Amino acid sequence: MRAIRARYDPTEQVRVRMEQLRQLGHTTNKIEVVLMGGTFLSTPRSYRDSFISGIYTGLTGHIPAGPKRNIVPESISYAARSSIKCVALTIETRPDYCEPRHLADMLRYGTTRLEIGVQSVYDDVCGDINRGHTVRSVIRCFGQSKDAGFKMIAHMMPNLPFTSTFRDIFGFQELFQSTNYRPDGLKIYPTLIIRGTELYERWRLNKYLRNLPTHKLIYLLTIIYVLAPPWVRIYRIMRDIPLPLISAGVDSSNLRELALASLARSETQSLEIRQRESGIVEAASNEMTKKSLYTQDGGNARESSTDITPEICRRDYWANGGWETFLSIEAPIDLDTTPTSKARTSPPVLYALCRLRRLPRGGGGRFLGIRPELQGKTSLIREVHVYGNAVGLSERGVSVQHRGYGRILVREAERIARNEHKSVKLAIIAGVGTREYYSKLGYALDGPYMSRTL
Repeated sequence: MRAIRARYDPTEQVRVRMEQLRQLGHTTNKIEVVLMGGTFLSTPRSYRDSFISGIYTGLTGHIPAGPKRNIVPESISYAARSSIKCVALTIETRPDYCEPRHLADMLRYGTTRLEIGVQSVYDDVCGDINRGHTVRSVIRCFGQSKDAGFKMIAHMMPNLPFTSTFRDIFGFQELFQSTNYRPDGLKIYPTLIIRGTELYERWRLNKYLRNLPTHKLIYLLTIIYVLAPPWVRIYRIMRDIPLPLISAGVDSSNLRELALASLARSETQSLEIRQRESGIVEAASNEMTKKSLYTQDGGNARESSTDITPEICRRDYWANGGWETFLSIEAPIDLDTTPTSKARTSPPVLYALCRLRRLPRGGGGRFLGIRPELQGKTSLIREVHVYGNAVGLSERGVSVQHRGYGRILVREAERIARNEHKSVKLAIIAGVGTREYYSKLGYALDGPYMSRTL
């Protein structure tokens, strides 16, 4: 709806949304941009360049005056020095629009994260719903994209035709555990019946009978949370579609909340990233403390422990032909605030993370022949992220954002790349607005990457 109101003008969309965020009290000098809907990379290159340039214009106010072929480099040059930093750019695309030429264009735009419409890991399901690509295309897409440094978010759609609850569970298990996939994040969009679609006609004629009741879908989501590895973040559950437009399917808009409540009742621990992020955990802890103040009849609520020292955790795994190392700064936390109740410990709180990848050697990388910056013994940092409440660029204090956790993880990644990967170079896929930060750590612009010799 925001795009329609702005008549699909990218500059207007960015400006209006930033003003909305300011009015809500959010800090707006560090921005993440997501291009959602459609297949952006299927449009003409001239349109794409103009649209990306318009996004950066909305952030910086600078309108490129040079030749059309140079509008993207000019826009990015200004955005890198702007007071409003574009720290991440995400593009939604399809596996068949994620070939090397598409990846090269996305790097040119300053993209750091891809959202891929996978939907299912079963070829018969993809064929029945006319996805237009095979599972093999998805596997190739994941390998090429990670070799280019992108973070990979998979869109999955449980409850499709030719599936069952157990087949969906096995499908997510395959997604998380198979070295062909292992995404960094997930968006889960349960199948909905919407008028005007082919699936609606099947449902109307009683040819589609997979309309799961909400309680069974919550059970499925609970299992997915348990299966999720500690390097996976579940970004979203269910699309923002008004319930009156849904003919059949989910009848609740708060599926994540219901699934997490089910997880808590089961007393089963999940290491999924989002529910462990420091900002979210601390907000939940503060809310529990407030409630205890009103229920203890004058008693004092126990203050949460602040003397726990976070430490670096390391998890190694193999994915898409490369050696992945997931570094994080974590600390255990006790969310129980009532002195008389039994102690309850949550999963360790997550303060920061870093994704390091050792590229395949000997020409094995699917992207190495195109990017000269990645030739030779090179390792890649695909993400550095510090969690907590957003803090302005010039602000200082005790916030997680300015404790130096990002620097600590980058230095540890350098040590691993040099001593264990035997790499001679470390490259970072960095948002346009974060390049100045990495330059202070000794990195220099190297094509679309920031890199340094080890």
